[in-house]
Amino acid sequence: MKRTLILLFIGLAGCTSRQTIKERTPTANDVTTTSESSLRLGLILFDLSEQSINAQSLQAEGTITLKEGGSSQSGSFDLKSKRLVDGKSIDSLSMVISGPFGITAAKFLGCPGEYCFYNALEGESYRGKPDPKALEQLTGMKGLTIEALNNVLFGLAPNAIILQDGEKPLLQTLSSDEYLMYIRRNGYTETFSLRTKSTPIVLTRYQRWNKPIELADIHSVTPDLIINYEGKYSSEHFRLPNFIKIQSRQKALEIEYTNATQNPKQLIVKIKMPE
Repeated sequence: MKRTLILLFIGLAGCTSRQTIKERTPTANDVTTTSESSLRLGLILFDLSEQSINAQSLQAEGTITLKEGGSSQSGSFDLKSKRLVDGKSIDSLSMVISGPFGITAAKFLGCPGEYCFYNALEGESYRGKPDPKALEQLTGMKGLTIEALNNVLFGLAPNAIILQDGEKPLLQTLSSDEYLMYIRRNGYTETFSLRTKSTPIVLTRYQRWNKPIELADIHSVTPDLIINYEGKYSSEHFRLPNFIKIQSRQKALEIEYTNATQNPKQLIVKIKMPE
């Protein structure tokens, strides 16, 4: 548990390095498929956008496990997050990770303006502005943002599904209610595995390659990042998965919720840090 929270960041590093841009409602012009597929894709993008809007805040507890090679480390966590307020992203997040016997191992408190990380086992504290450069100094990894971490904890894809000019997603039918959405971005590629039988639509897997990949090649090139979302803990306001597995090459991080409240009223994201 010595560096579990840092390794949580490392597991999500490289998820996003893009600048935040204004979200827009997808239209049929965003796709290059048949009119029927275009309509289906538009409905999927709209549903995923609605889920993102409804995922406002979260208070949760659970277990966290890091696996690397043949080793495994586990602990428990207490999480509080305000992702959206009045439709605006604030990404205020606190997490306390405890080891065996409830001993605090690490604390993290972050928002767009500042972060504080405390390694309780070594008595070390870090503070700074949570831009990708500062978080790279903390974790040794590029491209990490608090927004990406927060999104995954809510059961969403690391990047908001926002389309820039020239980006046209494609939809591949896997079965009557299973689809693969493919988006080739500027410098990287994403896929989203989706189930449409239930409401809301379920994101079951996210994959990312840190380079352009053709749709025909995605099964032959190993992704740089795989996130699996399994089960359903709750869907009162948004669909929160019960189990999240983040895999990057030889590292795997597993998060399982044992208690969670969606969009709790008057949530205060605050933890006590050493001076």
